[in-house]
Amino acid sequence: MDRGNRRPYRRRYREEPERYKRAFDYDKYAEDEEEYDHAPRRRPRSRPTGPVTAPRHSTRSRRPIQRRRGSAWPSLLLGCFFGILLAVGGGALGLFYLFRMSQGQGLNIGPLPLGPKPFTQEKTVEAPLTAVTALQICNMLGNVSVEVDAQTKKPVIATTKHVQATDEKEAQKKFNDIKIEVLPPDQESKQLTCSKQLKDLGQQPDPNSTLTVNTIIPNSHELLRTTNDSVDITIKLPTTQPGNSNALPLQLNLEAPAGNIHIVGVLGLMRVHGSAGNISIERSVLGNGSKIDTGQGNVTFSGLLEMPFNEQQKEKYHYYITAEKGDVTVSLPESMKNITLDSNVNVGTIQSDFPLRSLTREDEGAHYYGPLNEAAGAPVPVILTLNASTGKVEIRKATEPVGQVIRSGFYFVPG
Repeated sequence: MDRGNRRPYRRRYREEPERYKRAFDYDKYAEDEEEYDHAPRRRPRSRPTGPVTAPRHSTRSRRPIQRRRGSAWPSLLLGCFFGILLAVGGGALGLFYLFRMSQGQGLNIGPLPLGPKPFTQEKTVEAPLTAVTALQICNMLGNVSVEVDAQTKKPVIATTKHVQATDEKEAQKKFNDIKIEVLPPDQESKQLTCSKQLKDLGQQPDPNSTLTVNTIIPNSHELLRTTNDSVDITIKLPTTQPGNSNALPLQLNLEAPAGNIHIVGVLGLMRVHGSAGNISIERSVLGNGSKIDTGQGNVTFSGLLEMPFNEQQKEKYHYYITAEKGDVTVSLPESMKNITLDSNVNVGTIQSDFPLRSLTREDEGAHYYGPLNEAAGAPVPVILTLNASTGKVEIRKATEPVGQVIRSGFYFVPG
């Protein structure tokens, strides 16, 4: 081979770096891409014998992947919600506990009582009277029962105090704080808890045979009472026949706003007032002008109504029985004279075993004004008013004898 005709080896490799520089001059390549020719890629003459490793990348050029942060408002709002829920729940539980404690009931969790326990104290006294023509009972909290007993010679008053306390010492203190006054005619109560007195009934009671039973319970007069203590009263009266034949044996003024009232075998002018409780009057005779009413509860009466001596007189006898939220049930003998029934129900019905020809039924209520027992003949000057705001008025025919009235003294013998 002629070595002299060959181009020098060095000269060929001197020009290649310049060509590669021009090919990889990125700034100029960006200005005019078509102006430069790219150098061909150099291929290795032989395959490498060692393992092929991945090219290393510069750590400076790599940037860590940053995760996109979410909003913190949902978590914040959720925490606020649970915080408010716990605060409201804790406050409600605290108020409930305080209310239960104020009512003397405490808070019971399973078999573990957290609060006061019930205690009772019973007492029976005998009033120094052989006859009672006027009786006044004032009991703010508790049940009241009045019964005429032929075996009783003097009025007997049995009382039961109910208190809530943590121990016997506290219970005894509460027993002492509750006052029960049994006052003879010559004494008057300085803290009478009745809203009306006997004189408000329209007749002057006999001062020599008037009995007053009055209970004074602490913290029972406020609009929101703060006690659950109460007193149950049971009074048994002897059978009496006063000398005045124109008057019924008894004038009764009874108030029990928070409790049930039960009256058996009593003749007289009655004013019986309840607020939250039932009233039951059995085998009794209502005197002219009697008023029986309760706020939330039922009223049940079975007995007789006082009738005027002169059935032609212009003055009418009037009786009132009312239940605001509850039923009124009256049982009268089938042989009763033809009185006038005045009844009204705002929401409810009027039902009667006696025929009511002109009963008017409305969408939600009913009302009636007219004779109750036309089969008994001409009407007598007696009006029976039965009202219920929300409930039912029912007039039944008595199936059993409820007693008899002797006109000479209005002496009542229970049947």
